[in-house]
Amino acid sequence: MSNPSIQNILEEPATAYATTGSRLDLVTLSRKGVQKQALLNLGKTLNISIKELSALLPVTERTLQRRKAGSLLSTSVSEQIILIAEITETGSKVFGGIAPFRKWLKEKNTALGGHRPLDLLDTSIGVQLVSEELGKLEYGVYS
Repeated sequence: MSNPSIQNILEEPATAYATTGSRLDLVTLSRKGVQKQALLNLGKTLNISIKELSALLPVTERTLQRRKAGSLLSTSVSEQIILIAEITETGSKVFGGIAPFRKWLKEKNTALGGHRPLDLLDTSIGVQLVSEELGKLEYGVYS
């Protein structure tokens, strides 16, 4: 898996975004709820545990563990999963593969106030900051 797409990460081929690719379709998907399996796929793609994932989501680790793989997650949890999946897709493109992106995600970053990018993905503002930093890296603007 060198450059995962959001569709591959979430592995929900029946959703509308699979055909149109519109961000509005992602709103529909988050309202419907992504399956727990999509979260597990994201964790596998990023090589992080369910415990690390739960720290990024508005849900407890125990609640996630109790859910069945095919069950739908809440809108707020689904939205955060989709945002992280988008960052993953962008990051793997910027770094030319998922492995270097994973490494960058887990290292402290001066441009992000000394925080690891992964640790900022628990809020939409943090996701935006990481996304902006990826944009700077993509265009050769180093902070």
